[in-house]
This record gives sequence, structure tokens and C-alpha cells, in this order.
Amino acid sequence: MIWILLDTVEGYPFIEQRLTMPCRKILSPQKKSKYHTWIAGAWQASRQSKKGDTILAVYDFQGILCWIFGVLTMRRRNVLSINLLLKDKDTMRNKVATWLYRRAIHSPRFATTVTSGAYSAWINRKLGTKIDFPLLRDVYYLTYEPATTPSKGDGSVFCGGRNSRDWPLMIEVAKRLPEVKFRFAMPLDSYHALKDSMPSNVEAAGEIPYDQFMEWINCSSVICMPLTTDAPAGLITMFQAAGYRKPIVASYTVTSSEYLTPEHGYLLKSSEPEKWSAAISEIMADYEKALKKAETFHHYVSTQCSEQYYVSRIEEIIRTLGWA
Repeated sequence: MIWILLDTVEGYPFIEQRLTMPCRKILSPQKKSKYHTWIAGAWQASRQSKKGDTILAVYDFQGILCWIFGVLTMRRRNVLSINLLLKDKDTMRNKVATWLYRRAIHSPRFATTVTSGAYSAWINRKLGTKIDFPLLRDVYYLTYEPATTPSKGDGSVFCGGRNSRDWPLMIEVAKRLPEVKFRFAMPLDSYHALKDSMPSNVEAAGEIPYDQFMEWINCSSVICMPLTTDAPAGLITMFQAAGYRKPIVASYTVTSSEYLTPEHGYLLKSSEPEKWSAAISEIMADYEKALKKAETFHHYVSTQCSEQYYVSRIEEIIRTLGWA
């Protein structure tokens, strides 16, 4: 039996719908804090599952918690943690996660996937391990496909998302392109900290509704993804942009480089504002070329990262591990 452990009520409903293996879904009980929610969900999955069952933890850290409960209570459960996410940050939370992962990944009853081969190598260097992590690319949801024909946009540039965005860089880029309109969908704390430093050609907001976020993507002509981490970040927004066939300029990271190849978009290894403004100007000067890259990226993610491909890959990994 496969137990699909979800940390939110939204979850990944298509996994249960598309899995050919016997499966059941567990929703983590929603508590006052996310930490209590994660613990409660992991404990519930450990209690409800039986010896030899596999717990598929959609949120990677809940997989670690399931493994810990298995060790502490001597429950023989297999745990597949979806897409390990460790950041190169000197925080107590990250230190604890790193310590736990370093121990869990050597257990025959624990496995975790990664979103890219390069990120796998990065994780091995960080943990001092030599693990052959199975590859599972992030999923491109059918809901990313717009209901109407995507527009070419109004000539503006969009940058949005919650985690690991280089907002000071984007402000400097906007200052160098005063004739171009920029829209920033920012975390609330970043918005309040930086709003007074933004030039007049920037329209910014903190924590906008999802519908407005998608509308800003649709009416923009270029999507910028300035990233500050090698850990998986920005992929959801990149996929949303792919749905609307928008050209993307992104920071070169071990994760982004495996999705946004030179045929798919524009990757920049530099965080110099001049390089970013030059890339945007290049796109605007030959927009048809940029649109072809966007179409190629859309075809890639809608096939190689589709919901069906994602679930088929999970089943393949479980069989390879001998847990089926």
C-alpha cells in the first residue's frame, strides 16, 4: 500500500487519481503552526500504515519525520520523500534538516528524490555523501494551461514569487530601463522594506491574490527570475510563465539550468543589473525569437514534466527500490 501524505488540504490530488498502485491519501491535521501540522501528519501516516507499506511524503521534511517515527517506534515503513530541499543558509532550521538528512539517506527504508542531476551533486557535496538520488522533475500542472489564448503582453516585465528573489537587483534593472514598465509581486516584508527605493516605472504590491498574480504574468511580455539560491526555487512561477508562453530571464543555478536551457529561455550567470537590462532589451528587440524559445519551453514542461509523467516516474522509483 502507498500512503500519500499531504501537508496541506490542496495537496497533489492527481497523484492519487493517476497511481496504478493501491494507495490511500492522508491529509495532515491542520494545527495552529505549520510545524505542529507536519508532526501530526507524519505521526498519523506512521500509525495508519502497516509493516512494509510505503509512505509517499509530498513535502520532503515530513518524510524525514516519518522516518524518525519509524526508527523511534520500530515501525518498518518505507519512506519516499519528494524532492529534497536544502538551502545553503546558516540557520538553525537548515542545520537540523541537514543533520537529519545526512543520517536518513543511508537508511534502506528511506529515499528522497531531487529535481535535477546538478542539484543532486550539490547535495552530495553539502552532505559529504555519494548517494545516487533518483531524479523527479517538478510537476507541470494541467491548471497552468490558461483557459484563453495567451497574450503577447503590453511590453512590460514581471517578477514575482515568495522565496529567494533578488529584489534589489530587479529595482536596479528597472532604473536602467525607465521606458519599460515593471510589475513586482513581492512578499509583504520585502515590499515594505523596498517600496521607497523603487523608481516610478515599477508597479509593486505585497502578497497579491493568485488571480492577480496570474493576470500580471499574462499581461507582461517578459518574466524575470533573479534567484539567490541554488536550491530549487522559482520553478512554480517558471511553469506558470510557460503556460502563458512568456519569455523567461532567470539566474543560472544548478536547478534552473536543467529546466531553462538556452533553447528554452535566457539564463544569466551574472547578477549585474547591466547584464539583466541588456537581456531584456535583447528580447524586446527580437520578440519573435524570444517567443519561439517560450514555445519550446512550454512543449518541454508540458511533456517531460506532465502530471502523468510525474506519477509514472514515482511508480518507477518505488519499483526500483523494491518497495512495490
